[in-house]
Amino acid sequence: MDRRFVLASSAALAALSLIGMAFVGSGREMPAETALNRYVLQVVDAVRRGPPILQLPGPEVANSIGTAHEIRYLGQRFWDADPSGRAHCIGFVFQTYMDACERWARAVSGESSFQLGEIDAYGLRPLRRDFYVGTGATGAGGRSVIDALSSRGLGEEIMDLEEARAGDFVQFSRNNGTSHAAVFLGWEHSSPGERRGLRIFGVQRGRAQETTELIGLARDMVNSRRIFVLRVHLPRVPPIR
Repeated sequence: MDRRFVLASSAALAALSLIGMAFVGSGREMPAETALNRYVLQVVDAVRRGPPILQLPGPEVANSIGTAHEIRYLGQRFWDADPSGRAHCIGFVFQTYMDACERWARAVSGESSFQLGEIDAYGLRPLRRDFYVGTGATGAGGRSVIDALSSRGLGEEIMDLEEARAGDFVQFSRNNGTSHAAVFLGWEHSSPGERRGLRIFGVQRGRAQETTELIGLARDMVNSRRIFVLRVHLPRVPPIR
């Protein structure tokens, strides 16, 4: 057999092998992105580096939706920013959600407009209402964000809390009856599998910042049975009209 043919055949097989490896490797290394976490963390990083967002005092909540900037959706302005650029915990999470969706939209289409599932312009107000206060026992139980998004197919509750990852949304209640919503950053463990606290980013202790909430039995600690985590799905590019 001609030695040149053998060498050429070997080279061709090697090239095909490398192409196949690259194809398989790319499939494993670049899974389809389905969650908003990366863009949520980009928003958190921008808030860290930007001007401070101060906490909106309770007595003034009735006159503000608790977001530091206006909220727009599908080309329309829905709510004005707090007059002094302040926020409260739920408002900050809502603002972060909308900002993260806008970042995703700009990354994939170059435009700021996005659509949350099948929610049109008429559906955003009910979504925000449920996001903030829930309905009935849901609101009282500190699950408004989780239920508002999961019930509309916009996110998935993480039932195994050890599977929570940075960029998820978290809601929890303390033993004193207060509750809170924020961006989840990670767990603090006292031993493998035993959670002693959670690191979060949100509006607490006077401004938007990272803090650690301890889990335990004391009145000001987080009730381990009242921690809820949601992973938010990516939005979609709105249809051309």
